[in-house]
Amino acid sequence: MTTATTALCTRRGFLLALASAALAGCARGRPLAGTAGAVAGGGTTRYPFSRADIEALRVPCIGVTVGETLPGVMFLTRYEADHALRWESSNRISLVTRRGRIVATHGLRRDLAATRFATEDPLLESAPPARAGLTRQVDLVPGDHRDVVYRSTLEAVGEEFVTVLERTHRTVRITEVLTVRRWQWRALNTYWLEPDSGTVIRSIQHLAPDSPPIVIDHFGVPA
Repeated sequence: MTTATTALCTRRGFLLALASAALAGCARGRPLAGTAGAVAGGGTTRYPFSRADIEALRVPCIGVTVGETLPGVMFLTRYEADHALRWESSNRISLVTRRGRIVATHGLRRDLAATRFATEDPLLESAPPARAGLTRQVDLVPGDHRDVVYRSTLEAVGEEFVTVLERTHRTVRITEVLTVRRWQWRALNTYWLEPDSGTVIRSIQHLAPDSPPIVIDHFGVPA
């Protein structure tokens, strides 16, 4: 085995170990109650690895922070229908995203089992409108939480620069005020969209009242 190959395997093992350690505390099982805590804005997330480490892996991956856990990494494992992507950690926690929006999860305390859109998601637009509405139905497990109606209003609020693993991106910050009448619950999601590529570089998303917010950083497509 060459020195370069050994280094690559070492980096891969290091990142896989980090993914397990950071996300292992998110096992499922809590009842639906309470209010998710807030996560601070679009500042720099401090990952215990560098962009060079990520680029050496040569596979698409994202940084993920669930609530108060340490930041971890998830790898692209599958392309799904409707432009959705499945990301997975080494301990089999997975997220499915559609243009940066989480549409399904597996392995968390509260999982988003399915999302059905009644209206088109503004995040899919090449140039999202200044203000738009969205209605969707979701299924959550455990528990019998099916066809829960999520209504939200998305608004582009201005340009911001966001740094992800030593790289700074010019983005448009989009806020989403989410309302679920069934639970008398409201939450604020935020997306930082890079207008040139149409990529959601960073997002903070709330999935349920008793679930911690999830922060996702997009590391970019490997060369």
